Amino acid sequence: MKALLTISAHLVAVLAAAGVFAFSLQASQPVSYTSLAIAMLVSCSAAAVVCVGLTALLIKLLPGQGCAPVPSISGLAATHIPLTALTFGLSALLVGPLETPTSSATWLCGLFLAAGSCLALRVWVFLTPVVEQVEYEVLPGDFYENTTEAEEVGGFRAWYHGGRYSELLACVSRFYKPGDRVYDFGCGGAEWNRAHLPVVGVDVNRSLLEAGKAKGQLSEIVVSELHSTGLPECSADLIIISEVIEHIADPSAVLKEIRRCLKPGGTLILTVPWDTPFSPFFWLFNVQCFYRGYLLGEPYYRQRCGHINHFSGRSLRRLLVQSSLGVLSLYRFRGFLLYSFSQKPPS
Repeated sequence: MKALLTISAHLVAVLAAAGVFAFSLQASQPVSYTSLAIAMLVSCSAAAVVCVGLTALLIKLLPGQGCAPVPSISGLAATHIPLTALTFGLSALLVGPLETPTSSATWLCGLFLAAGSCLALRVWVFLTPVVEQVEYEVLPGDFYENTTEAEEVGGFRAWYHGGRYSELLACVSRFYKPGDRVYDFGCGGAEWNRAHLPVVGVDVNRSLLEAGKAKGQLSEIVVSELHSTGLPECSADLIIISEVIEHIADPSAVLKEIRRCLKPGGTLILTVPWDTPFSPFFWLFNVQCFYRGYLLGEPYYRQRCGHINHFSGRSLRRLLVQSSLGVLSLYRFRGFLLYSFSQKPPS
């Protein structure tokens, strides 16, 4: 029933936008490129407004729809700018070399633009879902094993995970000094720690922690929520939190706890996916989630691996500044991840 109503809402949006396109273009005779561009913009706006409005209404009336009805400005730009350009090219082709009658070309372009706008909005809804947090504490201890083995996970995923582990180890090695107290928040089994540095692992999942300790990747384990660890105040020289806060409902609370645990002058290494419509991670990650979640039926990927926050360099920097940690440096790694370094101010 929900699917039928949603499809009906988008069909109405398509017809409304196509009608607006036809009316606005036929009202401006003779047809020029300027009038064509204006008609496209009006039609595209109509499709977006009708589609978003009806979808939002359906979500309000039918709880449990599980999607965000209103795309961000960057999302609309990323999808509709190329769509408008394609429609403009199609109209020029129809009216020019193909010599299609103006009335037919008008409706064809209007339908193409409106349908494309609705499809883009539905894709955006898929890419930015409202999902429940994954129950990480019940994941098995071997959940993250073999992620760097091409024969197990495929060449690309092995390259991705192997690269991020190596980069994180290199970053830690830059700051670590023998005798330093190192905490890894949300570490799982600390698969990055192939050098077997003495690291205290903090996570909600005991199985993952024990697996990491058995492999020598963790020297101590603390089973705890990340916003309230019970660790001593000002006890850590270095804290790592790698690809964790995108899963956390309240990242500020976790960063507050990290700041409490850091010694004055202590260092925080934080990494997150670079997750904007203009990053490779955004599209590849969501293709993977669609394939493994909806085609292969894996619940973890249907939940987008629990990614409930999406970070750009600017939003990550703002979060760290608001958490009184600041940013020493921040860079992108391979176009997929953001690596940031912060230091707790001396007291």
